[in-house]
Amino acid sequence: MAALLALLSGAGLGATDYFGGRQTARWGAYPVLALSQAAGLLILATLALILREPVPHGPTLLFGALAGMSEIIGTAALYFGLARGRASTVAPAAALAPLVPATVAVVTGGSVSVLLLIGAAGAVAGVVVVGILTPQEEGDARSGGLGWGLLAAAGFGGYLLFIALATESGTPVGALTVDRTIAFTLVVILLAVPRVRGGQKVGMRVRDAAWVGAIGVGIAASDLAYATATLLGNLTLAAVLSSTHPVFTVIYARIFGRERIGVGRWIGIGLTAAGAAAVAISS
Repeated sequence: MAALLALLSGAGLGATDYFGGRQTARWGAYPVLALSQAAGLLILATLALILREPVPHGPTLLFGALAGMSEIIGTAALYFGLARGRASTVAPAAALAPLVPATVAVVTGGSVSVLLLIGAAGAVAGVVVVGILTPQEEGDARSGGLGWGLLAAAGFGGYLLFIALATESGTPVGALTVDRTIAFTLVVILLAVPRVRGGQKVGMRVRDAAWVGAIGVGIAASDLAYATATLLGNLTLAAVLSSTHPVFTVIYARIFGRERIGVGRWIGIGLTAAGAAAVAISS
């Protein structure tokens, strides 16, 4: 069951990443972020009420809030990158996220294993391979989006670090509810800024709004699936299978977006996914 949940988490996050990027290309990042975060928050808050979760406080509240800030940075960067660049460049770069908590662990006195070093080297090498293969070499005029992917990695890395700390002192549902509340609040505050609001499209079609809402529900469900998989006592297996989500993002881009992906890029994507999984295991 843990393996299935972790794999579903990877597939779900890959789907929400790709389709979130497509909707961002149509309507802009902030409306998509606001609606998707609101949908996810609604699901999590309802679940918290049904399960009679205790009100988060102390470390759960603090680290959950930091997780929400980090997540919204990562998600916004990822959506910008997928909307303007290539999924086969952005997604592998975003997969470097596990390096952030691993680096923090090492800096704060954690041990450095051979697996961690090999995984980090493999992940970075994979991103370098993907980055140096320019879109023009594969017949695509779009920019690569490597910078957006790296910013997304930093944001998601912070999220992985803080959500783990929040869950340690509370429950997955409670920590994720705080996370989504802060993320949604930040987006609403940004939309209140005239300069930001003026650059966004209005009048989202009902069908697209439903898609964006489904994306938010998918993110919440994927996060819960991963958290549940780790609680079942299979942290290593869950980390490996969930780390496959960039590969799923690229697969969706190939199937639905007809994105051309050469052999070199597939090699880079594979290196990054394997390296990220190794880092996640060793952390």
